[in-house]
Amino acid sequence: MSLIAISDLHLGPDDDDLKAAFVELLDFVTPEVDSLVINGDLFSFWFGYPDVIPYRYLTVLAKMLELSDRGVNFRYFHGNHDFAMGPFFETYLPAAIYSDFALIDYQGTNVHFEHGDLINYEDTGYKLLRKVVRSKPINWLFKAVPPHIGLGIANCCAHISRKYVIGKNTSFYYCCLESAYRRMRDGADLVVYGHGHRTIFREMVICRKKKLLVMIPGIKRSEIYFLRLSGENSGLFAFDPEIRQERVVHSFDLNSLGKAVEG
Repeated sequence: MSLIAISDLHLGPDDDDLKAAFVELLDFVTPEVDSLVINGDLFSFWFGYPDVIPYRYLTVLAKMLELSDRGVNFRYFHGNHDFAMGPFFETYLPAAIYSDFALIDYQGTNVHFEHGDLINYEDTGYKLLRKVVRSKPINWLFKAVPPHIGLGIANCCAHISRKYVIGKNTSFYYCCLESAYRRMRDGADLVVYGHGHRTIFREMVICRKKKLLVMIPGIKRSEIYFLRLSGENSGLFAFDPEIRQERVVHSFDLNSLGKAVEG
C-alpha cells in the first residue's frame, strides 16, 4: 500500500478535461493507495457552503467519496485557493483538515506536509492579504452573497492569483531551501511543498542524516504530477491520462530517509 500526494491542480468549474483527468488518476492509483494527501489548491476556488455543493465538481467529489468508502484516508492541507472546506470535506468525506502544516509519521519516516504559500518571507503583501481573506468578517460576507455570484468573483480572482505565483522570481527557490532546512532541523526527514508550480527535488544532509525536499508542481504538459510514498518505489511521478500511464520523474528509497550518512 502507498500514500499518494497531489497539489495545485486548480480545478475550475469549466475544466471538464482536467477534472476527468484527475478522476482517471484516482482510478489508476486506487488498487494501491491507503492514504491520499491533497496539499492545497485542488480547486481554483473552493468555499464550503453549509447547504450548497457546486454541481460542476460532482464527478470529482463522487470519486473521492468512493475512495473513502473503500477505506482510503484523506488529508487536506489548506491552500491559498481552498481554505474554507465546509461540511463536505470535514464531515461527509471526511478528511483530516490542516490549516498550516503537519509532521506525519508514515512507515517510520517523518514527512512534513505544507502547501507552501507562507515560505516566501519576503512576500509581506501576500501575508497581509491572507489574513484579510481568511478573517471572520470576509467569511460571513461570502456566506451572505448568493453562491453563483460569490463563486464567479472568486474564480476570476483565483486566475489572477495563479499567474502571480507562477511568475515569482528565483528567490522563491531559495526560500524553499531555507524553510525546508528549518523543518529538517526540527525532525522532518522529507519535506513536501506545493504552491510554487515548479518541480524541486533536492537531497540534503542535515545533522549527518539523509533528507529530501520535494515540491509537487501540479500540472505540466497535460500530465498530473503526484508523489508516491511506498518504500523503494517512492518518487515523484507524472501521470498521462490519455494513455493511463505514469512515468518516473525522480525516485528515492523512502526507508533511507532519516538514516545516518556514512563518511
